[in-house]
Amino acid sequence: MREDSSPGKLGNMTAGNESGGATAAGARWCAAWSRELSERPRGTAVDVERFVLVELPLPWPAKVEAHPLLQGLEPVAGARVQAIAGAHGCGYRHTVISYSRPNGRWFSSYQRSEVEVARPDLVTTVNRTLRGELPQDAHPLGEVGDLLLCTHGTRDRCCAKLGGGLYRELREDLPDAVRLWRTSHTGGHRFAPTGITFPEGLMWAGLDREVALGVLLRTLPVERASRHLRGCTGVGGGIEQAADAAAFSRRGWAWLDAERKVRVTDDDGARASVEIEYRIEDSVATMTAAVDRGRTLPVPPCGESIDAAAKHTTELIVSELS
Repeated sequence: MREDSSPGKLGNMTAGNESGGATAAGARWCAAWSRELSERPRGTAVDVERFVLVELPLPWPAKVEAHPLLQGLEPVAGARVQAIAGAHGCGYRHTVISYSRPNGRWFSSYQRSEVEVARPDLVTTVNRTLRGELPQDAHPLGEVGDLLLCTHGTRDRCCAKLGGGLYRELREDLPDAVRLWRTSHTGGHRFAPTGITFPEGLMWAGLDREVALGVLLRTLPVERASRHLRGCTGVGGGIEQAADAAAFSRRGWAWLDAERKVRVTDDDGARASVEIEYRIEDSVATMTAAVDRGRTLPVPPCGESIDAAAKHTTELIVSELS
């Protein structure tokens, strides 16, 4: 198997305003730049052992850890705080949700627990949850899933406009078993609207109503879904994510229910070899993938000229899967 060598489009990802995303002469919104460059999103998800979703009132600062209600936060390596906000508002009680990677190397979905705490107990509870010390009254949520859409306007205007617009579209239109949240920065805002689906830990790019619903219901054709998939946050870094996403493209939605171990076995800087071991019920099998480094693209600040880019990203292309 080889990926199409021509860069893929991201569906209906629109530019930042009615005139095509331009904000000034020579400047464009970052989502418009990404679309114009036909940037592939595969392998751009974060690698996180534990997500801690914290219901916080808006507005959120550019770095959500600086929120006034999170003073005294104690960061933990491998754990990530995501602010969330629902339609109901949080008042003086706050939902805290933990999504933790299971012990061991096999991954198919995060383990979830949830607790509601009073405001005076919020930071203590979040710090304990970051360390994996769940409160005694935390409880799993059965088959309920969560969809997080980045709407973090103080961090990026594309997320505010495109993510915020999609949030409003979906508020009354989701399956009963899925909760919808606005969330803080997820990385990759140039792919707005961006989202995360839990418990699978999948990050998505260029979402619209049709794609979001098709992903949640697993009814979207896999070939189309794979063009929007940034990667699974539970299988490792970008190279592992790219290989895992290629396996999803081949095996379909059932791949997300398989337990996987993904590891890089060799990397010469241009091409990486990846081993994917997977387990379905009692059957264990292995695939191998070759992941090539493709174009290096600029990542300009939102609303500025592409010449202002201080950051760059390298596309990952799966050239072999067997």
